[in-house]
Amino acid sequence: MSETSFRKSVYYLFRELFFVSGICLLLLLIIEDLRPGFVSFWFDLKIILLLSLISGLVCLFTSKGKNDKMNI
Repeated sequence: MSETSFRKSVYYLFRELFFVSGICLLLLLIIEDLRPGFVSFWFDLKIILLLSLISGLVCLFTSKGKNDKMNI
């Protein structure tokens, strides 16, 4: 596996993880706002926030520049 292929795989994996964790965080925050304590009693939302931030940073650093498009 070449370095660019590995880099693309990591980029796409963390991009999907970023989107999914962001949507989950948004939905859980809405539920928590509607029913206080419903989510935070069972689960710490900081975990999903950190997962979203870390996956976003990894996605940012593994992507190519704006002018260089990745070939699929």
